[in-house]
Amino acid sequence: MDLNNLYTMNSIKKLKNIAVAGGLFLLTAWVNTSCDTTNDWSVDESYDRLFRTTSISVVPTATEAEVTWGTGSKADFYIIEISKDSLYQDDIQTGSIVFGEDKSITKSPFTLTNLDSDTKYYLRIKSCSNEKISSKWAYHEKFSFKTKSEQIMSPVASEDLKATSATLRWTAGKTVTNMDILTPDLAVIKTINLDANAVANGYVTVTGLTPNTSYTANLYNGTVKRGYISFTTYPEVPEADKMIYLNANDSINQTLFDDLAGSYSTVTLAIPAGAVFANNNTLTIPNGMSVNFFGLPGASKAVLSIKQITLSANHSFINFTNVDISGYVYENGVATSSLNSYLFNQQTATNVGAITFDNCLIHDLANTPFRLQGSEAKTIGTLTFNNCIVTNLKDSYYFINADASGNGVISNINITNSTFNTVGRFILSKSTNTNSITLSDCTFYNMIASGRYFIDFGSTSYGPANGISIKNSIFALSQAATAKGIRASGTVAVENSYATSDWQLGSPSISGLISYSGASSALFTSPSTGDFSFLDKTFAGTETAGDPRWRE
Repeated sequence: MDLNNLYTMNSIKKLKNIAVAGGLFLLTAWVNTSCDTTNDWSVDESYDRLFRTTSISVVPTATEAEVTWGTGSKADFYIIEISKDSLYQDDIQTGSIVFGEDKSITKSPFTLTNLDSDTKYYLRIKSCSNEKISSKWAYHEKFSFKTKSEQIMSPVASEDLKATSATLRWTAGKTVTNMDILTPDLAVIKTINLDANAVANGYVTVTGLTPNTSYTANLYNGTVKRGYISFTTYPEVPEADKMIYLNANDSINQTLFDDLAGSYSTVTLAIPAGAVFANNNTLTIPNGMSVNFFGLPGASKAVLSIKQITLSANHSFINFTNVDISGYVYENGVATSSLNSYLFNQQTATNVGAITFDNCLIHDLANTPFRLQGSEAKTIGTLTFNNCIVTNLKDSYYFINADASGNGVISNINITNSTFNTVGRFILSKSTNTNSITLSDCTFYNMIASGRYFIDFGSTSYGPANGISIKNSIFALSQAATAKGIRASGTVAVENSYATSDWQLGSPSISGLISYSGASSALFTSPSTGDFSFLDKTFAGTETAGDPRWRE
């Protein structure tokens, strides 16, 4: 080994050890000096502030919102700011709403009040102290919330609805400025500026609407929606001196008519769909009053169950439209097994221009819907049944029963576009003054009991002066082979009308009917259940004969 090199290496090690020892001495001296001068520097007071709040949540209603947040242990109060514009500025924004600047918000939760409904708001919260600097703004985690739609409008009452107008109501005195009327596709068709009277009274009548049409009304204060309601106008109903839109819990009774007597010559009763109007007493229509019993459209027809209607001396018309005329007696809105005998059973003198049944169901009367009897003079100008379904009338009276010993006159009988199912007798008229009977586009099934007549004037010496016309009709299944056809004088004109093989009549028959080779069960889909659509698609009258509702 080289002694010189060994000496040199030992010398370097010694120098390193001396250097390390000196460094440790200096570090120890500096540390000791530092410990003697702890916190001997200045503090920036701007950093001595509250922490932001956390976990903000909002539960809004229409005009309020409950805000809940995690509170800081050193906060004395809180400031909440909301705005319809997003909140990005450090300072409170112009036009925003500020809660708690009076130091009144000291704990969570807090309810924001007097908000606009259906409106988007942005929200932030600041924690504040009486001694320290406030926190930075803490934003609602979703940054915004939306109030719910306010509802100060009331449902539209039936008496406030008409065919072309509607009275719309809201809480009187609430601050509102205008209303929009919209169609179902949300197109605004009308804007109404509300005056001071409308605001104070809380209603406005909207005119110029379309009958039987759905609308939505939006009520505003400026651009803020305060309410909304949907409604459907009534269909066009017959105009009258007095229009009455009934509610389902109303009653058609004698008091109703007596209160109107002498004041109105024409009255329309608009009857709500599906409701039952039952009266187990006789109703007398006041003298000089003409009445429309008008069923409003719906899923099912309004039901009329009336023990009997008596006519006074004079009426221009009595009309029934779109109603279910039921023979069943109702108790507390429920049909019983008992049956009413008549709808009309007129004994006293009367003169009526027209009695009309249109789009009605007529069924289950013990006797007949229409009878004239007695010795006093009774004259009906025109008796019309159109677009009706008549079922289950007993073999006790004729469907039209004029047996008033020559004093009951029905000048013209028109029966069109209708179905008759299970009717024991059809028309009896002992009057010598009937002008015409017209039967057109009708379906007759399971008609005429043994020995009864389809049409009977009591003798071949009497009959309508202008004859009997039968067009575009189908006769299927008589109730007995001994049923009879027409006994009357004058002509019976039959055109494009058919008889199935199970329509069998004794003498007299009905001449001129076209024979269909099959029975009613071969012609119709399900006649026993009231379905008279055509099963036989080859039938020559599929497009021209019978009640049009059953045609192809």
